[in-house]
Amino acid sequence: MSADEDVDRDVFNGRVPIAFMVVPTEILDRRPSDTYEPYFLLAPRTGYLPLCAEKIRRHYNLPTEVSEDADEMWFEFRGRSLRWNHPIGVLFDCFAGDDKPWEVTVHIKNYPDSLLRSSGNAVETHFINQVKQACQIKHGTTEVTRDINKGELWLGIQNDDFEHFHRVNKKLMEKRAESPWFKRVPFHVYLVDDTTRKDPDKQVVILQQLVELTTEDGIPNTLGKLIDLVLGTTSVTRVVMHGIEPPLETPLQWLCEHFVYPDNFLHITVATPSAQ
Repeated sequence: MSADEDVDRDVFNGRVPIAFMVVPTEILDRRPSDTYEPYFLLAPRTGYLPLCAEKIRRHYNLPTEVSEDADEMWFEFRGRSLRWNHPIGVLFDCFAGDDKPWEVTVHIKNYPDSLLRSSGNAVETHFINQVKQACQIKHGTTEVTRDINKGELWLGIQNDDFEHFHRVNKKLMEKRAESPWFKRVPFHVYLVDDTTRKDPDKQVVILQQLVELTTEDGIPNTLGKLIDLVLGTTSVTRVVMHGIEPPLETPLQWLCEHFVYPDNFLHITVATPSAQ
């Protein structure tokens, strides 16, 4: 196994320590009040919160279907409704700070109008659409996604199985025969500061634009260059990916091959100077 494949495995197997807590008033008629201890889980960084729902339901004996007594499950942190369509690791890097375990509140009532519904195949559909968008950006076409079993790709995420996922996803990492580079970088930059973390009503600014893998002279672009192109400066407090701060001189091509989330996007959390 190559060193780069070890990186792929470590990125996929990253974990976030979460303490899921229910609201007793929402389920008071289901279990004695003294049994509402937090449910601790090392959740996959690369997964999505709704994929944790079944384990939470079993732990608290919550209903599995929407009814008058129970709405679809949703998650909240310090008054902020957490958007499930962002990977768990991204949510953690944006909001958790130094909190470990991350205390996330589970709700089964009053589903917010501001959140997308995650029932049915919504999470899988969102994931596959993100993969297609990423492939369009980095290859200039979605044709490569037609040659893979997208259901098998999703099963790797759903079952938290690196080997299953990697077997399919490596086909999406193949470069064009005429070039050693992808065309462009699929990425999202999340801007956070103290106000964002403290005010649940302030949404994270998410930036995305087309950035080439190399300069016009063929010089490889770096993470620092991407930050400079997107923000007009590299004077930021922190640049975080998967919970760590990669060197700004890291080539974008290497990051696109080994540091993307399973949706094939680089998810980059940038703390501005006001966030300490």
